[in-house]
Amino acid sequence: MNKAARFLLILIAVAVAAEQAWLLFPVAKRMLFPPIEDAAVAGQRVAVRLGCFSCHGAEGSGGIDNRGSSNKVIPALAGGEMMMWASS
Repeated sequence: MNKAARFLLILIAVAVAAEQAWLLFPVAKRMLFPPIEDAAVAGQRVAVRLGCFSCHGAEGSGGIDNRGSSNKVIPALAGGEMMMWASS
């Protein structure tokens, strides 16, 4: 195999490898570097998973009757209730 044929073969191999990397890069990028989720979106996802909106309302705005407690209504998710933010 002469130099020109070898150079052409290497050039084609590099071009094919570059094309494959170009096509696969978005998938690999998402796997290696997952997109950073906004804190509000992450919080909403957790609230949906835990069922918080069943008591606090569809938008987390509260105001639903709280029959099992001394409080008259269930507070909003951003209401600042101590039980919502205290860890112990």
